[in-house]
Amino acid sequence: SNDSGVWYADEGNIALYEVAAAKFISTANDLLIWNRSLHGGKVLKPATLSLMLSPKENAVRNHSLFGTTYYGYGPTIDHKDSILQYGQTGYCPGFTSMNFYYPDTKSSIIILKNVDYQKSDFTETFYHHMALWGSFRDYLKK
Repeated sequence: SNDSGVWYADEGNIALYEVAAAKFISTANDLLIWNRSLHGGKVLKPATLSLMLSPKENAVRNHSLFGTTYYGYGPTIDHKDSILQYGQTGYCPGFTSMNFYYPDTKSSIIILKNVDYQKSDFTETFYHHMALWGSFRDYLKK
């Protein structure tokens, strides 16, 4: 958008972005099917899934939105507020995503957005994701 509030489409070629997010197309429903299949034992053997979802030594970073973040083989692993959460966020210019799975309740929060509000400020870019994520976690705490 510009200062007048007019929105413009990004005319860049998404195929040129050399990140996984730009080459992976899905829907929230497909990701829900994936979460249920993966965590329901239909994709990996139980031992392999357990290995994938176990924190790895030195696989820790200070995430700009989530603070200290631990990783397994791929997904992030979070135990904040005694709520176990596996998942990942994604970003490439023009697209943001969030896919988290909560094994204790067998529930997911999946948010896909094709609007990039502020490329230089992830807090603004992920504003709606964070608000919905916070509300969902508050619900799970009850």
